[in-house]
Amino acid sequence: MSNPSNIEIVQKLYRAFGAGDGPGLFSVIAPDIDWKFNGRPADVPFAGHFRGHAELMNFFGAIAQTAAVIEFGPHEVYAFDDKVISLGGERVRARATGKVFETEWLHFFTIKDGQITRLREYYDTAAMAEAFRGG
Repeated sequence: MSNPSNIEIVQKLYRAFGAGDGPGLFSVIAPDIDWKFNGRPADVPFAGHFRGHAELMNFFGAIAQTAAVIEFGPHEVYAFDDKVISLGGERVRARATGKVFETEWLHFFTIKDGQITRLREYYDTAAMAEAFRGG
């Protein structure tokens, strides 16, 4: 039971992120977004819970300042009702240490009225922490 419109919203988010297109990115994100990158900020500089566009701009700013994305993208995307689950992976260089990490991830979206209202991101934060610490 796929919902192509919700999948397309998530794919638009990924395309905008990959292109560095801020307006495109925020066009599919609800103003009252509830976005959580699970992990400890002590381990991953952009981990945390972000609400609203202003906090989310800080999140994306922290990514840009601390990480150089080499590869990023979904491998599988599934939609049901107002939910979308995306399984993907990335390869990223921690700017402070120069170390590269690879991790698979799961993104769990809630979509309402054509915008993402909630996102939970799950990563291998141990691999990320090792790269950011230089360990």
